[in-house]
Amino acid sequence: MSLIPRLEEELTRPPFNAWLGLRALSAEDGQVQIALPFRPELVGGTDPEFVHGGILASLADIAGHAVAAVSLGQPAPTIALSVDYLRAAPAVELTATAMLRRLGRSVVRVDVEIHAGERLVALARGSFNNPGGSA
Repeated sequence: MSLIPRLEEELTRPPFNAWLGLRALSAEDGQVQIALPFRPELVGGTDPEFVHGGILASLADIAGHAVAAVSLGQPAPTIALSVDYLRAAPAVELTATAMLRRLGRSVVRVDVEIHAGERLVALARGSFNNPGGSA
């Protein structure tokens, strides 16, 4: 069974996610990949243009939540999120790959990599609630 429909639901259900225009690229057991097309509204700096850090944090949170929710089969609210910004993200499409690290009874741990083309621009680690408490 394909996990893409479940991933697409997570990327479009909240209005903010729908506004971002995220695209599901892949979904498999314990990993999802999503794309954020560049738009001028996402700019945080103009000389040169780069994507605002808040957008990168949102992308990391959404991707982390998505892999947890797809794995659990239900939404998984964010408990904590830490983002390391490695370099400015140029004004291009961004790709986030979220990897499930631990599916616990109450907490799901996730790592996220954000790339601009081939360049790694941010790393994130998140903890998400497992509301069903079954792993």
